[in-house]
Amino acid sequence: MPSLFFLLSGENPTLPASELEAVLQAEGYGYRNLRRSSQLVRLEAASECVPAVVGRSAYVNEGCLELVEADGDWTHLIKKIEKTGFDGVLPPGSTIAVRARGVGGVTVDVPRAERMVGASILGRMRDLRVRLDNPTHRLRVACFEGFSLMGLELAHRKEKEFYYRRAFRRPFFLPTALQPKFARCMVNMARVSRGDSVLDPFAGTGSLLVEAGLLGCRVAGLELKGWICRGALKNIGHYLADYDAPIAADARRAPLRDGWNAIVTDPPFGRSSTTLGLPPKRLLEEFLPKAYGYLKTGGYMCITVPSEIDLEEAAAGLGYQLVERHTIFIHDRLTRKLLVMRKR
Repeated sequence: MPSLFFLLSGENPTLPASELEAVLQAEGYGYRNLRRSSQLVRLEAASECVPAVVGRSAYVNEGCLELVEADGDWTHLIKKIEKTGFDGVLPPGSTIAVRARGVGGVTVDVPRAERMVGASILGRMRDLRVRLDNPTHRLRVACFEGFSLMGLELAHRKEKEFYYRRAFRRPFFLPTALQPKFARCMVNMARVSRGDSVLDPFAGTGSLLVEAGLLGCRVAGLELKGWICRGALKNIGHYLADYDAPIAADARRAPLRDGWNAIVTDPPFGRSSTTLGLPPKRLLEEFLPKAYGYLKTGGYMCITVPSEIDLEEAAAGLGYQLVERHTIFIHDRLTRKLLVMRKR
C-alpha cells in the first residue's frame, strides 16, 4: 500500500486525527502504520481512500500521496528530489503547481520554497511545465518541526464547505445550535455508512440530523418541545429531500423501534426547561438504558456531556464499551467530553 499523509485543521489536539481514523473504518478502508499528531496523519492505505476521507471529514483539510520525506526544512527536500524519480506519478506533458506551507507554527518563505522546489522538479523532468491556474497535478510541500514532506495532492477541502450551513444561516436558529463542522465530526465518530439509520434523541434544531442525512444516512430525531421540532423540520427540509420529521417526545420514554445503527446526540445539559427540571446527570443516567435498547448490537453512540459528569461508569455497567474520549474546550468556564461508546 502507498504512503499517504493528511493535513488536519488542528482545531482540537486529538479529535481531527480520530475523526480521520473513524471515517476510514466507516468507509471500509484498510490501513496500517498509522502515525498521528494534532495536524498530521501518516499511514499506508489505498490512495482511493483519500477523496472519501477528505470529502466527508470535518477536520481533514487535504490528503496527499507521499513522494519525498526529509529531515529539516524544505531546502533538505530539494536534495532528496534531486535523487528521486517521478515517472510513475507525473506523466510526460503534465503541468504542475507547487504549494508550500508551514505546519504547527513553523515559518516558511512560501514564494521562495515554491519556486525552488518547482525548479528542482523541472530539473529532474524537463517535459513538465509549471501552470499555477488549474494544473494537472498539485504538489504540496509541508514543513513541520524537524522534518518536511512533499506529496501529490489527491483531494482537498472545498472552500467554505461548512460556511453556508452555519447555524445563523439556517431557516430556524437558536444560539445553542451545534455548528455544522462539529456536528459532522460527531456523526463521523459514530462510524456510520451510507444507508445506516441514525437517531438523535435530543435533536434541537436538527444540526446532527442534517449532517448525517448529507452523508446518505436515514435520519430521525426526538425533541421535547414542539415549537423547536417545527423549527428543526424547516432546517432539515432545507437541506435534505428524504427524512423523517422529528418527533415531539421525551427521549427517555419514546416508543421507538430498536436496531438503530447509531445514536449521535448533544443533550441539553439543563438549558432552559428542556430537561424538565432534572439535573443533567440524572437525565443522562435515565436516558442511557433507553439508548442501549435503541441501538443494534455493535452500534455506536457519540454523545457530548459536561466534563464534570462521570457517565462512563454507568455506561459500562449497562454494557457499553468506551471506544474514545475527547475533551472539547468551549470557553474558560466550560469544557465538554465527547464520548464514543459501542453496544457490546
